[in-house]
Amino acid sequence: MWRVIKLGGVTRSEERKMASSMDLRLKQRTVIEFLTAEGCSPIEIYSRMKAVYGDMCLDVSIVRRWARRSWEENPSESTVHDQVRTGRPLSASDSKHQSRVDQLIRENRRVKQIDISIERGIFQESVHHIITNLLGHKSLEQGNTVNFTKYVNTVEKLKARLRRVRGEKVSIIHHDNARPHTSLETRTALDRLGLRTLPHPPYSPDLAPSDFFLFPKLKNYLKGNHYETDEDVKNAVLSWCRDKTADFFADSIQQVARRWRLCFERDGDYVEK
Repeated sequence: MWRVIKLGGVTRSEERKMASSMDLRLKQRTVIEFLTAEGCSPIEIYSRMKAVYGDMCLDVSIVRRWARRSWEENPSESTVHDQVRTGRPLSASDSKHQSRVDQLIRENRRVKQIDISIERGIFQESVHHIITNLLGHKSLEQGNTVNFTKYVNTVEKLKARLRRVRGEKVSIIHHDNARPHTSLETRTALDRLGLRTLPHPPYSPDLAPSDFFLFPKLKNYLKGNHYETDEDVKNAVLSWCRDKTADFFADSIQQVARRWRLCFERDGDYVEK
């Protein structure tokens, strides 16, 4: 079955993602409990987990809290698997979730939404809704504030460039489902500029050129270099991008077509498994 673009409700892709997040949560809690029993400090536990889980590793503040909880409780009272609850399950916007999310943010202003999602066992979109709409926080981590205006300005500059280079030929934009790309302001601007977009299924970095092609190569280029300021990093990135030929970027688009075909042949499964 092809990956579904969500129009309402919960898709099978989301269900798989949720199950995967819960499995990862349990695995990491088990690791924390085991290493705490061995006498490892929370920082040491976090460092070892970070080396294994990478970007999916829990935030250090969550590791500290679970390590402390594991140290204080008896082994027979382990909370790796939550105790059976009675009554109706909590909704994502329940006041208990809101209170806990607010506490996590106050403990660590740079905690990531994915960490909160795993900690609470709710979808990342629900975490974002709680943070921005129910708690009123404008930004969760540095550099992660959603900026619709900046993206619209970029699209307008792109349209002007395309008009100079391609004339009135039809241009199609392919971007992922990040909020600046799917906001009402952005969609209105795209319609006004006459720019079409390709639909992109949720949770599909394996089909996004920026995720499977551009960023890994850029990361490899920056790896091992030391930069004194943010401006130095920006200049290094700009220099790297300007050195790339049209063929370099064309290759990423050609890979998208191949990945679509492979995804279709696998009935919507991820192409990088």
